[in-house]
Amino acid sequence: MRHAHKKLLAETGVMLPGRLQIFVQPLELSLWGQVEKENGSVDLQAIGKHFKSKFSAVRIDQFPRRYLTDEPIAALEVDLARVPAQPADGEPNVENDAVKLCIRMGGKAALRAKISSVKVDHSGMLSGYGIWWSADLANGNVVTSNPSNPQRSWKQLIRWLDAPRFVTAGEDIQVLTCYNDHQVNVEDIFLPREMVDKYQEELLAAKQAQTAPTVPTAQCAVPRAAHENIEEEILEVD
Repeated sequence: MRHAHKKLLAETGVMLPGRLQIFVQPLELSLWGQVEKENGSVDLQAIGKHFKSKFSAVRIDQFPRRYLTDEPIAALEVDLARVPAQPADGEPNVENDAVKLCIRMGGKAALRAKISSVKVDHSGMLSGYGIWWSADLANGNVVTSNPSNPQRSWKQLIRWLDAPRFVTAGEDIQVLTCYNDHQVNVEDIFLPREMVDKYQEELLAAKQAQTAPTVPTAQCAVPRAAHENIEEEILEVD
């Protein structure tokens, strides 16, 4: 799109579509669940375990599923008329991020990234995230690959979790969405409770050490092992 805008578009031309929105929605879905149900004792979970890809292109509404939030998350917006320049490696690229993270894709910084947080409305097994897009054609005209769209030309994507987990109503979940010149990526952000607890304990111990008058300054450094682990989970999405 950057090349098209710079080399092919007339001076007064308008890029169509001019804007893309990426939507994601957490869901509970088993590709083999209905087949197993219809065939009694047949167990096909081994197929899903050994042959499941990171993404699947499907028509979500053709499978038994439960959305775990009432509404999808507007996870990312891409202005196709103003594609950002390639950030330098290490340059912060997360939207509204106070921590100044650099999210990488394919070995270099993503063009943009966004972390979205949402509360679960319905308890269930989080299998992955349904993904679809909406394209703005100007003057109020929008096309979308939303599962509810009667247009059947487009499928949706499912970003499968490596390890599905049970989530409860009211629980916060976070998803990282980023893009480069060629693709969009979606990652579930989940820190095990024990990792969070350990990090908080280390922060508390460091704070207590800093306030103790008899502790030398050299011994007051905040332990970084847990903190580095947390950042690594978020930073690398190659």
